[in-house]
Amino acid sequence: AFRMGRLRGEGGDDEIPPVDLSVGSFWLANTPVTVAQFEAFAADTGHVTDPERTPAAPTWQAPGFAQRSDAPVVCVTWRDAVRYCNWRSAQAGLRPCYDISRDGQEVLFHPECNGYRLPLEAEWEYASRSGGQDVVYPWGDESDEETVASLANFRPSNPGSDPWPWTNPVKAFAPSAAGFYDMGGNVWEWCQDVYREDAYSAALRGEGLAGLLNGVPARDNRRVMRGGSFHNSLEFLRCAARGFGLERMNAPRVGFRVARNAEAEVP
Repeated sequence: AFRMGRLRGEGGDDEIPPVDLSVGSFWLANTPVTVAQFEAFAADTGHVTDPERTPAAPTWQAPGFAQRSDAPVVCVTWRDAVRYCNWRSAQAGLRPCYDISRDGQEVLFHPECNGYRLPLEAEWEYASRSGGQDVVYPWGDESDEETVASLANFRPSNPGSDPWPWTNPVKAFAPSAAGFYDMGGNVWEWCQDVYREDAYSAALRGEGLAGLLNGVPARDNRRVMRGGSFHNSLEFLRCAARGFGLERMNAPRVGFRVARNAEAEVP
């Protein structure tokens, strides 16, 4: 159990009012999915990402800047990410969490399955707060840019002092108290939930957040993104900061990490 949303300070209107809720036990990868990990998926399945089907669009292989194999993969859409999750599930002999139509237009999420999936927005924030603690950023409350430059990858007020103008290797910075890397900065991370600006107000009215786990079929739904990126100022790296993108959105500053229900036995 924890309080989700902005507890203090300034931020977006979609971060309030805070709501008390609980999340089930879950596993969360301690880093975003890397270029090397995604490359293994593409090589094994022959998957062609949505951006690769779009002329002149940046792709995970050519995002517009050089990347190491241990940097987070970028230029993958939400729909590319869930296909990766299903592949990981198949590799581990687990039940896939997603039913995906042949044309890729419809995705049905099964939260009860034991396979790999994208984190729920509440799970992501709980983890970024190292177990729901009242902290502003994943590393605590420190907001001095010079100090934070040694803790996370973001866009400082003085761009000339930025040690990482693009993505950094996923373990270039120290982990959070809970052992997670890059929960603030480096790349935005896709979450499972459909974005709703008034989600917390609706939750307080009793609507809950479970209704946001599946989108409208055959629609390019808006999905939640969390964490901020190398392109963003420090305010976007706050634990409560929310972002969103269409399921087919492609951006060189967006990646993802995977989650699983903790009840599942690891093979």
